[in-house]
Amino acid sequence: GRQIEGRHVSGYSWVETEGEIEISCPLPAGGRAADVRCEMESRRLAARCGSVQTLFEGPLSGRIDVEGSGWSVEGGGGEAGG
Repeated sequence: GRQIEGRHVSGYSWVETEGEIEISCPLPAGGRAADVRCEMESRRLAARCGSVQTLFEGPLSGRIDVEGSGWSVEGGGGEAGG
């Protein structure tokens, strides 16, 4: 299938297919996996590290299945996900 890739100037990137989107973003210096929170709505995604650092946030061009969606933190700093 068709795959679209992109990168934003703030540091996050994504890979999108017809049925899936994967977003990757670096944690800020001192950020830990336990500090990451991801918000998923049918037409909006956001991830934050701590209470104020936004990793990415924005509307989606289509709808997602929130119940069938998940997130994870990979690499150092412990594990987190939802």
